[in-house]
Amino acid sequence: MNNIVTAIEITPSGIVLVTGYVFQEKVYVLKAFKGPALPYDTSGLPEKKFVIDNLCSLIKETESALSFKLENFIFLLPPDEYQSRDESLSSVVLGDTISTADYRDCEIKINKKIKSDTYSNVYIDPTSFNSDITGETEFFPIGKKSEIFSVNADVHMISKVTYEYYMQLLKDAGIRASLTLVSSFASGFFLKSFNAPNPFIHLEIEEDFTNISFTKDRRFVYSKQLLFGLNQAYAKAAQELSISTDRMKELALLFGLYGEENYKYLTDEKFTLKQISDALSVGFTIFNEVNNILNDIPEAKNSSIIFIGEGNNILGLNNYLGNLFSRQIYNFTPKVIGARNQMFISCLGAIKMSNLPYLRANFKSSESDDKNKIENDTFRR
Repeated sequence: MNNIVTAIEITPSGIVLVTGYVFQEKVYVLKAFKGPALPYDTSGLPEKKFVIDNLCSLIKETESALSFKLENFIFLLPPDEYQSRDESLSSVVLGDTISTADYRDCEIKINKKIKSDTYSNVYIDPTSFNSDITGETEFFPIGKKSEIFSVNADVHMISKVTYEYYMQLLKDAGIRASLTLVSSFASGFFLKSFNAPNPFIHLEIEEDFTNISFTKDRRFVYSKQLLFGLNQAYAKAAQELSISTDRMKELALLFGLYGEENYKYLTDEKFTLKQISDALSVGFTIFNEVNNILNDIPEAKNSSIIFIGEGNNILGLNNYLGNLFSRQIYNFTPKVIGARNQMFISCLGAIKMSNLPYLRANFKSSESDDKNKIENDTFRR
């Protein structure tokens, strides 16, 4: 078994925690939990004490279920004011061959070089490597003889205020992150492993938030989080029918945007399926803002959309969005046993990333010895 890691994502719809590992390129889940919805303030940050109490409770519950202490944490941050900067750096190889220590040395130097008063570095995403023997390559040349080792990378950055808030939250909860990632980058990484088109937009619609992201040539170009989602659409639709938001949600999950006039069915309130569909169409107009954002990304013109999140559970929403955005929409559902809920995709991507050869040194081994670890293999990034 490879390293067991725990990915944590804090979202308006609740804390998501997934513990698992990677074996033969596949993610295996030992335990997955989702907590209750979180209270957020006007600045878009969650209430700290509520989060800490819920997070510690989820960790304790996971440890009790698995009968061991969790150690290797990956923390997923929201793409608040996300931006990326490309950087290149070379270093003299520390030993006879290239190792994870050489990559770590370059990573540290890049972090020291790229500094900002308003942004914090979350993750350094290597786009290519360079060594004396291999030249420039997508593969990490671990175990290759070389005097000089170079890394070309994208530095993922988010708002310094948001980053420091979450890092302090983790510290107060007694958690040390072995790796930090932008949440939507992690979900995009998971999608790429299933032969996603190039380029592609991935749109995540959850209960209380929406993420819009764009990936081109394996590089994470754009990401933005909007603090509205299905619940806000349900509330708007409920006003059209003069019913409660909870009832509107129930009708949406049952019938979606089916809207077939010839299907003679009436709800307890005497609503036709057409009336339900029309009300939902009004509610889903809140996603017009998503279309405006997509149109403002020049490189994303005409790119296909991979649709993920709880919104996938609404019958006909993919077709509605396809017409709204005038783009090809692909649905994606994770088929990992124990984590098939759409909310788990970012955490599954983070766990999959933990097996990248240049990141393995970040995590404590879950095995009693290292006999089964392969140090001289190479994987695609």
